Amino acid sequence: MKMREQLSGSTQVFRFTLRQFFRSRANNISLLVMLLAILASMPLLTYIQGGETAQPDERAKLDWVAVDNRTALPLSASILAQEPFWSGTKLTDGPSQQADAVVTVTGGAEGYTVAVTGQGSAYDLSILEMDICYYVDQARTAASGITQQQMDVLYSDYYVGEEPESSAEELWVETDDEAMPQGFWVQYGYAIAVMMLCLMSASYVIRAVVEEKGSKLVELLLLSVKPLALLMGKILAAMVYVFGMLLMMVLSWVGSLAIAAAVFGKDSVAHITGTLTELLSVEQMGLAQLLSIGAVLVVSLLLGYLTMSVLGGLSGACCSGIEDAGSASSTVTLVTMAGYLGACVFGAIPGKGVALFSSLCPVLSMFCAPVQYVQGNISLWVLLISWVLQALVVAALMLLTAKVYADLIIYRGSRIRYKELLRMVRSGKEAA
Repeated sequence: MKMREQLSGSTQVFRFTLRQFFRSRANNISLLVMLLAILASMPLLTYIQGGETAQPDERAKLDWVAVDNRTALPLSASILAQEPFWSGTKLTDGPSQQADAVVTVTGGAEGYTVAVTGQGSAYDLSILEMDICYYVDQARTAASGITQQQMDVLYSDYYVGEEPESSAEELWVETDDEAMPQGFWVQYGYAIAVMMLCLMSASYVIRAVVEEKGSKLVELLLLSVKPLALLMGKILAAMVYVFGMLLMMVLSWVGSLAIAAAVFGKDSVAHITGTLTELLSVEQMGLAQLLSIGAVLVVSLLLGYLTMSVLGGLSGACCSGIEDAGSASSTVTLVTMAGYLGACVFGAIPGKGVALFSSLCPVLSMFCAPVQYVQGNISLWVLLISWVLQALVVAALMLLTAKVYADLIIYRGSRIRYKELLRMVRSGKEAA
């Protein structure tokens, strides 16, 4: 019952604060500029990298190519259709006097001969000869019963004497089979998302707290609303507003990709969509797995948001005017950047011990725990323990912030430093 009384009125504060966010002209203008910049980013980047239009794939200028296979090898003209270079060329088997170019393949077990005759550019004819020679080699290898794996072993590198030392870059690629780079980039991308969410949410909470203290509006609000309810309402309002902003930013980026694909061709953004699909391995996941991963991400992002938002509320409560908001944000920025940089470092280091530590360390866990779980480096129990620890940190910060909120409500002066704040909490006295 006591907790219910402490939270009574948070719904009204939530509605009031959210209306203030949406009515702010500065918020609306900055959001509009940001969305327009994101919307124009991919078309502009594509234009800078590839020119005004997408460069079409190279095509042969030969209208008709015939392949005259006089051997026992399973070789036909249709095999050339695998190459985009011949996509616009008519391909037939057997000799032809009307074809622009004729490839004649002769020989047997003792050797094969590829002869190209006809009209056309020397470049097209040379490409035709190289492609047919390649497919002749493939057909000859398959006919002899040699597998591709055996061919790889046959032509693999070998050393006489001591093996030469490999460079660090070679060891990275060869010994890890690119598993470590993939895990690092997933961790890096998630850490950026958490960092953006924490910095944006904390800044809005700090500004809302400081503006109300500066206008003395909070003194009137506290007549009917408890400090904890006032703080919770502001944090929830900032959460809804920031999550809405991030959703609009993601939709703007998707729209930017669609515009770039429509103007410059789908190939201009294929490397981006392909990379995202490969990193996330979406095609290999079932619906249940996708839903479970989505739930893990939502809970982890919510706990990370609450942690940094409450810390932002604590920083804002130590200020007496809007001029202190910038210095109050520095503490939240420092803690967030420490977690972000730590996640980037630990994401590049393999090992169960590193995964366990990064998943349980309170600030670091909100950046690392869900990624480590999705990659299979920690169990579900470790993830649940990580969430419990984060929730305890949030609860402790919330109670501390509510007390500081009430103690410093009439404080006017320079911003209270954290050392002074801790001293005040230990002594149980108000700051002078």
